[in-house]
Amino acid sequence: MHRHWPRSMRPACCSGPPRSNCVRPMPPRWSRGWRASPPPALAAGRRRRPVLGYCYASTFAEREAYRWSVTTTAYVRDGHHRRGIGRAMYAQLLEALRRQGAVRAFAGITLPNEGSVGLHRALGFEPVGLYPQAGFKLGRWWDVALVWPGAAPPRPR
Repeated sequence: MHRHWPRSMRPACCSGPPRSNCVRPMPPRWSRGWRASPPPALAAGRRRRPVLGYCYASTFAEREAYRWSVTTTAYVRDGHHRRGIGRAMYAQLLEALRRQGAVRAFAGITLPNEGSVGLHRALGFEPVGLYPQAGFKLGRWWDVALVWPGAAPPRPR
């Protein structure tokens, strides 16, 4: 899936080709609240065929006050963009997070990345900030846009 890396992408999660520890959800830090269950992870593909994409949620921040917030990650295999794969996976991920009690899902988009910006916009995410030169990859610094689905969050359960 990542064979074409790093020539054609700016990965959000790793500084080199993604490894197995890069595409799995990180273990939860808090044992109560919605984090009693591990955050969900999804993959799209067909039986005996390559995985076409994946998405998952991970811890937003380590302090307990943030236990209802997550960071989401999505990736769709090169050549399979704009086919609804990312949107379908992300919608299922957000619903699974909602069922588990997560209140807010943030995403960081390494810029420029029109495809990811478009996917998040289609799902109702809107920009809330920019981390200038937040990550060093491929021999240079990259800005990261912070986006979220907007609207006031409900009270945590």
